[in-house]
Amino acid sequence: MNNPPEWTQLPQLSAATIGKVLKAARVAAGMDLVEAGVRCGYSASTVSRWETGKRRWSVEDLGGIAALLGVPVHLVGLAESATAASVMPVPTTAPVGNDGPMKRRTLIAASLSAVTGATLGANAAAADGIERALFTPRQVARVGMRSLAGRVASAEQDLNAARLHELDRRLPSLLETAQATWTNAEGATRDRAAGLLSRALAVCGQQQLRLSREPVASVAADRAARYADLAHDPVAAADAARVQATVLRRTGSVVADQVMIAAAERLRADTGLSDAASAGMHAKVLSAAAYTAAGRDDRDLSAECLAAARGGLEPWGDTPYLAQSDLDVFTVSCDRVLGDFGAALHHARHVDLDTVPDAHERGRYWQEVAIAAYGRGRIDLSIDALAELDAAAPQYLRHRSWAVELVDDLLHTRPGGSSPLLHRLAGQAATT
Repeated sequence: MNNPPEWTQLPQLSAATIGKVLKAARVAAGMDLVEAGVRCGYSASTVSRWETGKRRWSVEDLGGIAALLGVPVHLVGLAESATAASVMPVPTTAPVGNDGPMKRRTLIAASLSAVTGATLGANAAAADGIERALFTPRQVARVGMRSLAGRVASAEQDLNAARLHELDRRLPSLLETAQATWTNAEGATRDRAAGLLSRALAVCGQQQLRLSREPVASVAADRAARYADLAHDPVAAADAARVQATVLRRTGSVVADQVMIAAAERLRADTGLSDAASAGMHAKVLSAAAYTAAGRDDRDLSAECLAAARGGLEPWGDTPYLAQSDLDVFTVSCDRVLGDFGAALHHARHVDLDTVPDAHERGRYWQEVAIAAYGRGRIDLSIDALAELDAAAPQYLRHRSWAVELVDDLLHTRPGGSSPLLHRLAGQAATT
């Protein structure tokens, strides 16, 4: 084996879980125990004992084996570095689609999605249609560039309007059509088709992430980044890295914020932030980094990222990817995550929701107000915020641990105990 890079240990997964991940990757790659052992430099019996969780490995061995089998290292409890943990590199000449290295990687990702669904909290049953479109797409007819662009734009509008379950229905067909159109395109049209396919995959990654289906989100974001590279689109590549880093954050990575910062800096280097799109995406990635740093109680880094995002956005005002009022919502979020509920409510009072264009951000605003208000003992305000969220984006109250816990806590207060809304929400949680 080649000498592996230095690995960072993420929160420990069980030996049995890691073994299942490695076995899924080996089977998906079409290798038996002997071939896997030869490739990794170990005996077949050693590989077997690893897969069954009967033998421990060193961090270096585990990282090297994951790399050789094509396993994203965060799925075995490791991160390589701030830069390496973002988007796995691929040569621009490598085959992409349903053949060659991409096919093997996609099949491996499909198997890993099934293995890691329980660990990462994915709702695999609800995502079956999208998983089939990603991993075993049907053969469908290609469409013209104008038609495909319109369908991608419509999916982006659904995402911004928080129509997440509508996307469950529409995304499978869109992903299959975009793939077929790219596969059959040539020349400059092929580059345009790659860009549209990247955008469709980016919508899929973000939608899956918002529905807490992290494994599928990671696969979609990885593929979005690769097609963005083929389309020479650094803005799309940065957005894909942001989604992947968010998955890392949710799995306990200690480097997720650094991954986002590195992606923002790459975008700056590639574009000079010379237009509203690149400046807006740069600010969006840094805002996510600020939230991630806040989650690690790094108040200074969180403030620095927010300031840099605001400074980069200021010359352009509102952009297609981030409005200035969205940054105000991120400020509220960072305050709340840091446990500064008073500051969160103070900043929330200065947010003009009429200028927040994205329904997702409006929903997140009411989530933060609900949690911060309860933390300050303002029970009526917390219930009112949940009512606003239930009206604006009710799906964000379902399958969310924070919502279940908050509703339960509020029900044990005098105002909450008499709230029909809270009783209904508690009943919904009990039946899902």
